[in-house]
Amino acid sequence: MAVVVAYVYRDGVFWTNCTGRKKRVAALRARPGSAVVISKDGQTASFKGNSVVHSRADHDWEQLTQWFYPALAGSAPDPEDPFARGLLRFLNAPHQAIIETPARMVVSFAFAKFSTALQAAVAAGL
Repeated sequence: MAVVVAYVYRDGVFWTNCTGRKKRVAALRARPGSAVVISKDGQTASFKGNSVVHSRADHDWEQLTQWFYPALAGSAPDPEDPFARGLLRFLNAPHQAIIETPARMVVSFAFAKFSTALQAAVAAGL
């Protein structure tokens, strides 16, 4: 299963969040093997790892949300921004889960190079 999400990359770990009631959260708890795929300007990189699902029941939930939610919302530079404050309230809704995925084994792909080679092969009739 694949889902497009916003993320924070910190100290070699990808951090994402969603409602803890999603089927993908239960699936990650049962089988933590997962991947994060980043794509920008024709470059793609895949990071594989075992995800850890954090929830409000965890003893360190408050500490985690103190840095994660402002980082994800982009409100750390300006905590008084009304939009950022609203986004923080939205992120801190009940039943949220924060997913931690340590980055391991990087696989990269240069789509721009592939596209150029493919176009040349098609033009040459290969």
